[in-house]
Amino acid sequence: MTDAEEIMKRIVDHKGVTQLMVINKNGHPLNMTLEMNEASESQVKHIHEFAIAARRVVRDMDPTDNLVFLRTSSDNFEILISPDEEFTVVVVQEKMEKTTK
Repeated sequence: MTDAEEIMKRIVDHKGVTQLMVINKNGHPLNMTLEMNEASESQVKHIHEFAIAARRVVRDMDPTDNLVFLRTSSDNFEILISPDEEFTVVVVQEKMEKTTK
């Protein structure tokens, strides 16, 4: 198993992780934990476009800055995006229950 495969396995084994995607700079999936179909192709496309737009916003605010990590949340899931020049890593995980005091 390569180092990259070991890292991906550790991420997928985290509690609540439902999906892992590695997307190249052209928006094509290099590795995914889900089956490639119309729905997953749409997810990849939209996440890739979202990451590009977020990087653009950061650059518009400060041309010397760069987006390193993006975390967005819905009612049920958190999407963690780590964009890079060559590829983007995306982790989708179930939203953790809020702890009560």
